[in-house]
Amino acid sequence: MIKKALKDDDRNLAIEALKNLGESMKKSTEFKNIKVHIHTKDNKSFLRAWKPSKFGDDLSSFRHSVVKVNSTKKEINTFELGKAGLSIRSVMPIIDNGEHLGSLEFIQGLNSVAKIFDKEEKGFLLLMDKRVSSVKQFDSEKIYKENYIISQKFVNKDFLEDAKSIDLDALLKDKLFIDEKYLFTYMDIKDFRGEKLGIVILADTMRKIEAQQYMNKYETLSAVGL
Repeated sequence: MIKKALKDDDRNLAIEALKNLGESMKKSTEFKNIKVHIHTKDNKSFLRAWKPSKFGDDLSSFRHSVVKVNSTKKEINTFELGKAGLSIRSVMPIIDNGEHLGSLEFIQGLNSVAKIFDKEEKGFLLLMDKRVSSVKQFDSEKIYKENYIISQKFVNKDFLEDAKSIDLDALLKDKLFIDEKYLFTYMDIKDFRGEKLGIVILADTMRKIEAQQYMNKYETLSAVGL
């Protein structure tokens, strides 16, 4: 249906094809908030399943994964910046009997990951570097340490307050930062080209770390008969 929709320039057929896809994925997969985007072979938006009224805009200047897939006809899985922030994107070419018609994209945010960390009493904070984003205006509540934007909807407020109080320069230099409640570390977030888009701050409670250290010492002493 998607192939035919692109061939015939029939957006209504594409809308029909994607109508039940999101709900089906919620029921049958671990992915709960997938967004689907269809693009033409010349990198224009054909259909945003979550916002059908917005289409026809040229994505060439900022959607590098779409441009790459439409030029190479090979799929890409990557982090990428968008107007909503950082997200994971899987883009694949749409080809029918050797004819390249466009590309199909699945967009996944990281709210579910943040919630898993929170259930385990750990911290997760995905931060987009606003210096590499084409978006100029940001919600002030989302700004973290001047140059970063919080790029997830779910955030544990207590953890966020702690994360805002750390010495970010020290964390970026030493890879670790410890305060009374948490041990923090971080990882760079890069796209398929190797360009840095932001960082993710990860943390575990000092209470759990100290308990684990105690257990490790106990097991070592037990192993040598003490």
